[in-house]
Amino acid sequence: MKKFGKLILLFFVLSIFLLPISYAVAAEASLYVSPGSGTYTVGDTFNVSVVINSGGGVGINASDATITFDPAFLEVKKTSKNNSIFNLWTTEPSYSNQKGQITYSGGSPTAYKGSAGTVMSVTFLALKKGQTSLSIGSANVLAADGKGTNILKGASGASYTFEDKQDEPEPEPEEEPEQDKKPEKEEKPDEPTGILPPPPKISSPTHPEEEQWYSNNNPEFGWKLLSDISGISMELDENPETEPQVVVNIVSETYKYEEDVPDGVKYFHIKFKNRHGWGPVSHRKIQIDTTPPGEFEVKINNGGDPTDPQPDISFSTTDETSGIASYEFILDGEIKNMTIEEYELTPYIFPLLKPGQHELVISAIDRAGNMASSSAEFVIEPLKAPVITQIPRILDKNEELVIQGTSFYSNASIKVYITKDEEEVEIMDAKTDVDGAWSYFHKNTLPKGTYQVWAKIIDERGAESDASMRKVLQIKSPSLVCAYGWWIVSFLLLIILGLVVYILYLRKQFNGQRDRAIRETRELEQRLNDVFTALKEEVSELIEFADEKPGVSEAEKRVKNKITEALDISQEFIGKEIKDVEKEIG
Repeated sequence: MKKFGKLILLFFVLSIFLLPISYAVAAEASLYVSPGSGTYTVGDTFNVSVVINSGGGVGINASDATITFDPAFLEVKKTSKNNSIFNLWTTEPSYSNQKGQITYSGGSPTAYKGSAGTVMSVTFLALKKGQTSLSIGSANVLAADGKGTNILKGASGASYTFEDKQDEPEPEPEEEPEQDKKPEKEEKPDEPTGILPPPPKISSPTHPEEEQWYSNNNPEFGWKLLSDISGISMELDENPETEPQVVVNIVSETYKYEEDVPDGVKYFHIKFKNRHGWGPVSHRKIQIDTTPPGEFEVKINNGGDPTDPQPDISFSTTDETSGIASYEFILDGEIKNMTIEEYELTPYIFPLLKPGQHELVISAIDRAGNMASSSAEFVIEPLKAPVITQIPRILDKNEELVIQGTSFYSNASIKVYITKDEEEVEIMDAKTDVDGAWSYFHKNTLPKGTYQVWAKIIDERGAESDASMRKVLQIKSPSLVCAYGWWIVSFLLLIILGLVVYILYLRKQFNGQRDRAIRETRELEQRLNDVFTALKEEVSELIEFADEKPGVSEAEKRVKNKITEALDISQEFIGKEIKDVEKEIG
């Protein structure tokens, strides 16, 4: 029970891998020893296998058993897990020659659905003459149904006969002279009777396509067995038409070469045997390449010009077995893949590279997917930066921006950058003349603010320079007086005109009320004097502080004088009108 508990634990672990779980009905399985009988010579060794017939259905994925034998007749020399359908073991195959027992408990994350799956093989030594048997005691075979159902229907052991070595053969009698011999009847070889096995249909989960190269050098092959198959002969070599001579004692539906198979084109040959004899041979081609392409070196050649933005690349490598299939180019982290045909038609060329450090990694990939890589680091040096020789520090936004400079290169392109708050605003183009001088005239209006201006040079190859020294440019709005002077004058004139109209209105209304009119007129005269005095002061302050700076410019002085003159004339005219009103009243 303890052993069965381990098996259930193994099955639980395996069921985690077997998703999604199948809920199909499980078939009945059987466990048996192969070969089931045989006659051997005392002192010789022979091999037997523990085999499972899954019965089909959802298949099986775990089993355990105890095989008993008579230690007086048999001695276990070794056990083997090679070509087992299981690869997970809670109890490794083990034996005790004193107790006469062999035990195992194993499983697999994949379901086995075949009819002759080898669990393990045992090498026995025949000890003495007589007949003995192997029997399978406690045993379990669990279905791959997600429940761990024990579907073992029956277990059959084996029976073997051991014989002593035969005595030395007696010496043959002397041959009679040829003339005294009677002609013997010519013996014909036994011809097979009945139907021979068909040629096996070979598949390979590790090498599914015959014309494809693979880096797996442990090929596995599979086939379907008929119920009457009693023997298999198979072989792997480089000859496409080999007749296999290696007979395999274990009858199974798969075989995997655990030892590494050498690189190259190989052929797997197999034939079946039934009670009528051996059937025809089937051949299966596989192609193995585990060796990457040869080592190589990447060279970067700029022709002696370190500023060349597109230097040349050179490298060379080969793959002796399967051949180069493609190249992978990784430049500064950017990947480009090219097949060998594409590369031969249009070799890889650098894009235009900016000044600085660069790294190129080239990988050669053969037709089996093996890869060899080589890298090279190189530097693209910048051209000499241009120089900005003339640019205003402060500029009215309505004025045209003119930038001038010089460089070491004639007939080259200049990129002029204007940024505000570290955000790129505009990139403009200019051209150097034969002496390397250049000029740029900015046509668009720049908003008020502080800018940084610099330039780069790009020659006809696309090589770039570093940035020039940055210049600071301040764009200011025009003064309030300059922008709105005539609007201010017009507004003041409208006020004066309104006052004149108001005075004329008063003159007309108060002709009959002299005393009151005189008093009102005098008060009005005083108020007008105060108003005009205040207006003159406001005009002076407005003009002086319109741009938030002390003092006034010449243009502002002219505007101020004009406004003051207009106010004086208006005050004199209105005062005269008031005097006339007073005379009329008096």
